[in-house]
Parts: sequence; C-alpha cells; structure tokens
Amino acid sequence: MKIIASLAIGLMLFSCQSQTEEETTGSVMEVEAEQSELDEIALAEQPSVVQDFFSVGNEVIGTQFCYEYYPLSQLILYGNYQDGDWAKFEISDHYLTAHHEKCDVLLEFMVFEAQGIKRAFLSQMNKTDQQFDVLIWDNTANKWNVEKNLPFPENTNYFGKLSEQETDLVKNYGADFVYINPDDQTASFVFSSWSMNMNLDEKEKGKFKKDPEFEYELGINKETNLLEIKQNPIQ
Repeated sequence: MKIIASLAIGLMLFSCQSQTEEETTGSVMEVEAEQSELDEIALAEQPSVVQDFFSVGNEVIGTQFCYEYYPLSQLILYGNYQDGDWAKFEISDHYLTAHHEKCDVLLEFMVFEAQGIKRAFLSQMNKTDQQFDVLIWDNTANKWNVEKNLPFPENTNYFGKLSEQETDLVKNYGADFVYINPDDQTASFVFSSWSMNMNLDEKEKGKFKKDPEFEYELGINKETNLLEIKQNPIQ
C-alpha cells in the first residue's frame, strides 16, 4: 500500500509539474509571438533602410560587436533607450547608424542601388577592431548575402616602396579601417598608423616611421555595375 501511495503522489506531482511547465512555456512563447507581431507592424511603418537593415540575418551581423536584436529594435522601432545599450540613432533615406555606449561600438548600414541591383555596406567598429561586409540582395530568396572575393587592398598597398623589413612589419602589424561615405555612397579604406603602432611589439616600436601614401575608395562602376576599388594618393 505504501508503494502504491508513493506512486500516486509521484504521478500527481509529475502531472502538476508538467502542467506548470506547459503553462510557463506557453506564456513565454505567447509573449515572444506578440512582440514579433508588434515588431512586424512597427517595421512596416519604418523607412525602407530600416526594413532592409532588419532583413540582415544574425549570422551575418554576429555578436562580437555587442549586437543584440531586442535593445536595438526597441531603440529604432519604438524610440526606447536602455541605459548602457544602443543610442545616438540616426537615419536618412539610405543610411542608418547607432552607437553602443557600453561597448563603444559604432554600427553603420548604407543601402545603394544600381541598375536594379541592391547592395549594402555594413560596418561594426570599435576602437581597435572592425567587421565590414558588403551585402547583395537576393530577390529570389528575399535575403541579404555577403559578397565574396571583393578587391580589398592589402596593408602593403597603402605604401609606395618598402624595404623587406618594412614589408614584414606592415604585413604582421598593419591595420586599416573602412569608413562609409553616405553622401557619395562609397566606402574609404584608410591605413591606421595608430593601430599599427599599438600592435607593434616593444622591440619593434620605432623601427617603422613611414606614413601611408594612398587611400582606397570602394564604389560602383557605372559602366559595368560592378564594385571596384580606386587608389587615391594622400594629399
């Protein structure tokens, strides 16, 4: 009888626990569904650049630059600021930017179109590192894809003549950053002497004193409708 009573109590406890878990899980799913529906309604009222940005998949944006959908969507879609998270949101007809205060990350997104092909520049940058992606819109799958094999400059391309030792230093310690230019819908590649100096080992500091001679500009070739990069001498 004791065994039967124990089994009965156990079944009652399991039943209550299962019911509680189902109710809790259901409530969470309902809240998430409601928020998703609200976001979809709010997104439909936003400019196209905002809709394009939130079409970028999380696998493209990543998380290493403090990106989280919820606080950023709250800021952009509803104007809700959360202390220490995303702020300083700006927008134009084709350009979007936001700043993460705690991580000191600047996020930039610019959409541009040529001959029916839509592309975008996506930049996530902090003081020492950057992720820059060029995206192209897939009309069939309705999603952004990352463009591959783009003509990005090597670090040594920012200089004229380099000795063998200087070449090794630039290859091993050089760094550049990409800056989006929303006015002319291009992106500038700039060598960072400051970053290279910070990257140098103590024994290497002072051995490289050359300033970069070139910058590069990434934009659309209007004749071919392809992305191209141009070398510009630094004045």
